[in-house]
Amino acid sequence: MKIKKTVESLVAAVASTDIAAIEAKLTKLEQRRAQLAESLDAVTHNAISASTLRRELIIANRDQQDLEEANARVRTAEEQRVALDDALRTLDQQVSALTTRLSEAKDKAERERVAVILENEAHEVQKASEALDKSVKQFASAYQQLRSVMSPASCLRTPAAWLREEEVTRVIAAEALAGKVPTLFSEENGEVGVIAVLRRRFATRDGAVLFEARDKKQWANAAGAQKHAELLITKRLRANAAAIRFGDEPAVLPPARPEPNRNYYKHPAERHVLFLRPVRYTRGGRPVLCNAWTTRVPVPVADAAIKQGLALLADTDEAREKMREMSERRRRIPQRLGPAVTIEDTVDLVWT
Repeated sequence: MKIKKTVESLVAAVASTDIAAIEAKLTKLEQRRAQLAESLDAVTHNAISASTLRRELIIANRDQQDLEEANARVRTAEEQRVALDDALRTLDQQVSALTTRLSEAKDKAERERVAVILENEAHEVQKASEALDKSVKQFASAYQQLRSVMSPASCLRTPAAWLREEEVTRVIAAEALAGKVPTLFSEENGEVGVIAVLRRRFATRDGAVLFEARDKKQWANAAGAQKHAELLITKRLRANAAAIRFGDEPAVLPPARPEPNRNYYKHPAERHVLFLRPVRYTRGGRPVLCNAWTTRVPVPVADAAIKQGLALLADTDEAREKMREMSERRRRIPQRLGPAVTIEDTVDLVWT
């Protein structure tokens, strides 16, 4: 393992050195390119000036010697401009090629970094699962010792039946695990809406796990922590690392999983209102009818009713005064037989 760690550190160091060397060379090329671009601008300006001067000499009909000297200056400036332009184009190609090489080197280094992280995790899972197997051997020995000393005198009565020696031993063993690792056992509702407890899981071909196994031999022949970790985790991590290293998969580590939503049965926030008229709204696809009186409804329903002038907040002076008026009116009007409110009596409340 020490040799593996050393090789991995050397690979990372070489990759880092390659990137640093390429970046240093690229910096020098870009600096030289900037110098040549500045020189090209100056030479181009000289060529334009020389050409302008020659044009003026021709127009002025100066002597032949002056014109030949002007032609020589134009040729020299133009030759310098062409040479610098050619050098700058070549340098641009070198910068582009080196930039591509740098990008490839960084991609390779990132792939190696991610692959090493996955391989290291696979190794640590394997090592820890091997240690768990060794510990479980001691646990199994203690379990068998506990079971061997039990007689029917240790049996326990439940409201439905007796727990015999084997069941009592399992109860104590489970409590021993829960005392050291309480997270193995939970009474909270899991993501599938059932109680999550310590259960066996079996690997499938697509990388998922199931609580049931078609091959019933799997129930009797437990592979142990190390082998089970290989089936569920380490084999997959190493395969993913190899795919990343060879470019078959993106160099991306899996993101952190979001915390499960545990508010399965949390009731929506409600508000106490006084409905001024009978109303109806839809909840869960079903109509809810509300009489012209006080009740508690979901906050969005209450807000919509208040906004539409169909309700008041119950805990206000205005609402209390309105309730007194409504109570007085109820005493004067005889109560009708049948439901307190029907769907025909209600106003359809639109809410979102």
